[in-house]
Amino acid sequence: MNRSLPTQAEVVVIGAGMTGLSAASLLHQNGLNVCLIEAQASVGGRVCSEKDSHGQRIELGAQAFNRDMKTLARAARQHSLHPVPLHDLGQKRFDGIAAGQAETAIEQLETLLDGHAWENDLDFRELAQDPTTSLADVVDLLSPDDLARRMMDSYVQELWGRPMNRLQFAHAVELSERFDSNRDDWEFQLAEGMATLAERMADTLGDRLYLNTPVSRIESQDSKVLVRTAHGIIRANAAIIAVPPTIARGLMPGRHWSQTALSAFEAGDLIKLVAHYEDTFWRREGYSGESVSLELPGFATADGTLAGGGTPTLLVFIGGHEARQLHLLSKPQRWLRIRSKLIELFGEQAGNPVTWSERSWVDDPWVGGAYNAHVLPGAMLEPGAVLRKFEDRITFACTEIATCFPGYVEGAMQEGQNAAERVLSSFGHSSKPGSAPVSGLWARLKAKFQPQP
Repeated sequence: MNRSLPTQAEVVVIGAGMTGLSAASLLHQNGLNVCLIEAQASVGGRVCSEKDSHGQRIELGAQAFNRDMKTLARAARQHSLHPVPLHDLGQKRFDGIAAGQAETAIEQLETLLDGHAWENDLDFRELAQDPTTSLADVVDLLSPDDLARRMMDSYVQELWGRPMNRLQFAHAVELSERFDSNRDDWEFQLAEGMATLAERMADTLGDRLYLNTPVSRIESQDSKVLVRTAHGIIRANAAIIAVPPTIARGLMPGRHWSQTALSAFEAGDLIKLVAHYEDTFWRREGYSGESVSLELPGFATADGTLAGGGTPTLLVFIGGHEARQLHLLSKPQRWLRIRSKLIELFGEQAGNPVTWSERSWVDDPWVGGAYNAHVLPGAMLEPGAVLRKFEDRITFACTEIATCFPGYVEGAMQEGQNAAERVLSSFGHSSKPGSAPVSGLWARLKAKFQPQP
């Protein structure tokens, strides 16, 4: 950091991920003196990308979204970015289980997580109100056969980065119900990369953003919030803690009103790998590029090739227990394990990419893990409701506690704006709109881009 940190601010936002950027942007638009501080040398948080030798973005963090995620779409249009469709045509691959049986198991799991499907069943309603019940407990009550249960667990580990016995059932149902869309999440990506959106949002904040500024403690004192950082103390009228709960709890005093809620969460584990090839060989075989592994729990793939002639790309995701085990290996050792599974699913060519890149999010020092953190069995019910309060001039914001699309960039951005609204309301402000609506955007996209065969 080459400039002095301010000692005073109206509002301090801690964390320049998509949540913090959205909160700081709305506060700035409404004329408040906001200071956004970030521990890392770059913005984006779990949004992370790098460029290959041809200048193309490689997405190593959050990537996909659908047309119902309107906050993200508005921001993309505002910053002149271009959503393009993701490929989803063809068959999905499975190992160790017949495709029909695997798809039936996943459908059963999704029905179980749909509270409306059993809202009149008193037994299930009681389980959904018992904080000690895990998702595994409820799945076991359904008595699935061994293969079906293992497929459910693999699917959950990739989706949420935790095995079923480490997820509170009530929380899993809440996550499913707050995915406010009937569409798949795998519809679009940004041609310029999600990190470009974060960078352009940061540019609008100018000198209100301070990078390389880790926070050590946040506390309320004398009608102010004191934010202690590596470069000094900022006294503010309010603070938005826009980092994951697993990180936030280390910043707050031990007896702070937030600690029980923050401690309810455990970080997800994820490794993401991006492999580039000479051509989309899997499409020639009639495969979509999507797969879910039963034999390597938490392993899944998807086609990440940009529509309109992008570099042929397979994305690999390993979540949950296997991600933690692979994290302990060297990079070459991890690749050998992943390579063998790719060959098994898609043939020899899958094991010989032109280039590949990876990012392990396990125990990340600044975001905890990925995709997000989840509530443990035995922890309190709905800790997000506690963290969304504005008390002692402090409120929390992160994708984990979003009321819509939790765990997604959309949820992060919405919750950042909601936290800014809480602060503005406490100051007696009525907020100004952040950006214009997106009328006609998706129709224009459909006309311009078509997934390539």
